[in-house]
Amino acid sequence: MNNIDNYGLNGTLVNEPKLVRNDPPAIVFKMQYNEQVLNCFMTRHALNFLYEGHPGDKIALYGHINEHHQFVVQKALVQPRLELF
Repeated sequence: MNNIDNYGLNGTLVNEPKLVRNDPPAIVFKMQYNEQVLNCFMTRHALNFLYEGHPGDKIALYGHINEHHQFVVQKALVQPRLELF
């Protein structure tokens, strides 16, 4: 059995998520976390995150770091910015 340490992070979405693979859908994006910028990779619910996530949104991620030093996202939550008219 693979022993991977999973943990949760809260931060801000830095850039627009980018689709890097179609089947299955996979996206990459950057997240600002405690003055660090993390490269993130996501396949689960990637299209939902691609639609919901915009730069500046607060995000909560759950996952682990892979051998390419990317944070592999297993679960994500987007809190969009409130825009007043």
